[in-house]
Amino acid sequence: MKRKPGLFLVATIIIVLSANYLLTKNPVGTLVELKNVWLGVGLLAASILIILMNFFAKKTFLKSYINYKPREIWLMSVLIFVVGLVIIFYAVICQNYADRITIDEFYVNLIIQILISALLILLMRELYTYTYEYPIRKVLKVMEKAGHLIDNMEYKKALSEYESVEKKIDCFKRPHIYGWIKQSKGLCYVKLSNYEDKKNNLLLAVQELEEVLKLKELKRQHAQVKVDIGNIFFDIAEMDNDIKYYENALNMYNDALNQYKLNKDYDGCMNALRYVEKTKTILGFEKTS
Repeated sequence: MKRKPGLFLVATIIIVLSANYLLTKNPVGTLVELKNVWLGVGLLAASILIILMNFFAKKTFLKSYINYKPREIWLMSVLIFVVGLVIIFYAVICQNYADRITIDEFYVNLIIQILISALLILLMRELYTYTYEYPIRKVLKVMEKAGHLIDNMEYKKALSEYESVEKKIDCFKRPHIYGWIKQSKGLCYVKLSNYEDKKNNLLLAVQELEEVLKLKELKRQHAQVKVDIGNIFFDIAEMDNDIKYYENALNMYNDALNQYKLNKDYDGCMNALRYVEKTKTILGFEKTS
């Protein structure tokens, strides 16, 4: 989902202004008894409970399928704690020191109104973070799961995970994540090819990696992807003893070499150059034999 901070900003302004209008017409003191100490104590207890819930949420949500890490909850609990302190302070003064200290309830209402406004702003910010961060974290969770499946040599299950998350990602809106999925999926096919249907799985890997080359945003990664594709063609050529795949591999290595030169990547250039020379040598033998 494309970020639209302006939309959330407008919504936040409308909500905060509406809340302030309502609280101006009907102050907090007309809705609840501000001189009740236990109301303040209850708010203190609620804020502490929220902090504890937030702490455990960070520990549990990151390990669950929800996979969301709350950001502003602790600040919201601090504001609730402050509101509780204000009410307790006001109630104690009214009950025990009314003859010596006079506090206009208007100012207490004003302080609480300001704190409620801040609370609403934090709530909208949390909603904004959740709306746009949740899909990314969900992808990361699936990719992590797929990685563990690959480590356990469960390649087909890993491919299913990649395919499930691939359908939910728009390559134009999130090209880097889409490219990451495609590259991981391609390398998974390579690993699977070591155990079954070697050539077919290698060709499927090429198809996945070629999708990465279509993403202009990942241009700096194209050189390594071309080396990976070249290696796959080289493996197929070795398996089938087919000169066509050696030539395909050489073309990919040469393209990668040129890309590394543009990127001014010395190590990448040397790596690609080794593959170029190796493939040229084999092609020379194949053509003369």
